[in-house]
Amino acid sequence: MTQQCELQPVLAWTNRYWDWIGLVWLSLITFFVAFQVTPADLWAPIHTDGDLLQACRLLKSSCLEGSYYRVHDLGAPFVADHYGFPETFVIHLPLVWLLRRFTSNIYLIYNLLSLTTYVAAALACYVVLLRIGCLAIPSLFISWIYAFLPNHLERYDHYGISLYAAAPLVVLYALRCQRGERLRTGEVVLAPLCGLCGPYPAIFGCLTLLCGGFLGCLSQRRLRPMIPAVGLCALISAAFLLVLAPALRHQGPDQAVLPQRSPSDLAQWSLALDHLLLPAHARSVHPLHPISDRYYQNFPPPPEPNEAPYLGLFAMVGALGLILNVWRAHSYMPHLRGLCWLLFLVGTTAGLGQMFTLIVGTTIRCYNRISFHVAFVALAALTLHLSQFRWTSKRTALLGLLATLGILEQILSSPNRHPQEARQSVASDQRFVEQLEQAVAPHAMVWQLPYVAYPESPQAFREGDYGLGRGYAVSRQIHWSWGCLKGNRQERAQAAFSRLPLTRQVSILKETGFAGLVVERRGYADAGLKVESQLKLLGMSPQLTSPDSHLVFYPLASSTVDPATAANLFEQRVWEAAWQGGRIRFDRPGWGRLFCRGGWAEPEPEGAWSSGSSCWLFLPRLAQSPERVQLRLVLTPLLADRYQEIEVWQGSTRLGGWSFHDPIVHQVTFAARLPALLEVRVKRPTKPTSLGGTDTRPLGIQLHSLLVGQGVAQDDP
Repeated sequence: MTQQCELQPVLAWTNRYWDWIGLVWLSLITFFVAFQVTPADLWAPIHTDGDLLQACRLLKSSCLEGSYYRVHDLGAPFVADHYGFPETFVIHLPLVWLLRRFTSNIYLIYNLLSLTTYVAAALACYVVLLRIGCLAIPSLFISWIYAFLPNHLERYDHYGISLYAAAPLVVLYALRCQRGERLRTGEVVLAPLCGLCGPYPAIFGCLTLLCGGFLGCLSQRRLRPMIPAVGLCALISAAFLLVLAPALRHQGPDQAVLPQRSPSDLAQWSLALDHLLLPAHARSVHPLHPISDRYYQNFPPPPEPNEAPYLGLFAMVGALGLILNVWRAHSYMPHLRGLCWLLFLVGTTAGLGQMFTLIVGTTIRCYNRISFHVAFVALAALTLHLSQFRWTSKRTALLGLLATLGILEQILSSPNRHPQEARQSVASDQRFVEQLEQAVAPHAMVWQLPYVAYPESPQAFREGDYGLGRGYAVSRQIHWSWGCLKGNRQERAQAAFSRLPLTRQVSILKETGFAGLVVERRGYADAGLKVESQLKLLGMSPQLTSPDSHLVFYPLASSTVDPATAANLFEQRVWEAAWQGGRIRFDRPGWGRLFCRGGWAEPEPEGAWSSGSSCWLFLPRLAQSPERVQLRLVLTPLLADRYQEIEVWQGSTRLGGWSFHDPIVHQVTFAARLPALLEVRVKRPTKPTSLGGTDTRPLGIQLHSLLVGQGVAQDDP
């Protein structure tokens, strides 16, 4: 009898071990069925839509020579600087490093990494369900359901926002805080991992913990439950800030910033009740398709397929059971119910999340992604209810059948994919790049047409946002021009270069050592006919064409230039072409964007607005420019009811200060030394929303033009 008691923990661990193996196998099989592929198909992407090519660019730069922040094979003639777009998802790096030892195929690494997100979500859900007292059998099947939520299936195009294994863990923490239970040592040790899974798991993890602590304070009528919640938030935040450290250390006027987000985005990307209950992108065979199709014909669906937070039938049943207060037997039910309601209030349209943005800013805007936390709470309630039953073999088989049908329903809730088309496209890209690498010298520079800024630029006709990344994804030793981060000094030089006449572009490319141009025909409405005819008029002939005829390479007879000299020479030639005798316009057709640095919004028809309290201008010293010059800024202040004050600094030297009252065109003059990095300090920038407008940017002045070395009048009084 004693021996049998001693064996019980070992037997329990062994059974749990086989449960884990079974759950892993279920996840693997479901992955291949859901995406309609076999293991042999993992060497190519399942599809190339959405952010897939961007995600592959980020992933590849994380495991090549150099680093994520300095990519040697992108941004020709520069080394692509990525400090303005920090890497906040790093928990995958050990696995990527290991896979890199066996393969250089970035698509295979990407697919294996994507596969692990489903396995990790299933295992995390299973362990947490057992921790809150659920039985193993229902926990096994519900964990399988959770791993393949429709929203997770739709996130294949971005590994960085698909790892939601942290959601069950933070819900466990929130329940512990809410109930006043003591956290176990192993649970606390895992908390920092939530800060390594990207910004959304980290931010929403902290919000979930604070919700749990707040509900605990209400139920216990004391502040003690908030103490562990705040402590865990501190651990998650510390890990997240540690990940941000490289980007924070390299902040400066020449660094790009994250794409501008508007507070109005919160309404578009919030958690809506109809999106939770009806699949917005279900296939025609889905049982809810007739209803959802009719509904979304009258009301707009989510703007992107992977932002449709449909819960699936099992999670909907769990949520309804909580809301209707049907399941009362388990002590966790009241806590799950309160947490479910509060999480929904945080993420819903015009909910508490919009208030939270006043603290963290609008960078976090997609509150619909908190649906994974809501779904786990609902599924945990369903699992606790199912754990009240005595599980016989027949009931287990019935639950397994229902779970299989639930998985099928979730698969049909996501759009159909066409992996065969993706394989054919990638095979064509690989063949073209292989021939190109044989035709040019190692690490030769190649300019890509059309020019598309990275990231989040308007789509280039049929190529999409990130189609120019196809070549980089499959190449080994080519320095591509695409990939400089939008807004930094490198990208501004490339953007100005792309505005030059094609004859001048070709001349500069030859002078700076480019091996040739690759024309992406899908990026043009006329399939590149006009640009290619211009290249042929310049005496250039195509040397290589991809099997699908979408990519074509035009070689250049270029001089040999070392990389550092090429980058400096390229920038110098662009400055010379854009200088216009020292008359620089900052409107949309002008060249002002080249000379702007951080703190300026994108040029508008009448000029560029300062956005924030500091904005920067860079003026080079060209061969024909004197060292000391007179500068004249032509600008319009925003404010009309009080004085708008600005100062101009060069390093630690104050060059001048002015105060404006009327929102009309003003001119200010001052002297500076070239080259000059000028800081324009705007006191009290104002959001037009406070003046009755709709613009939420903190604006100060609109800069129209800059004159260098001209005869100038006296400053405005």
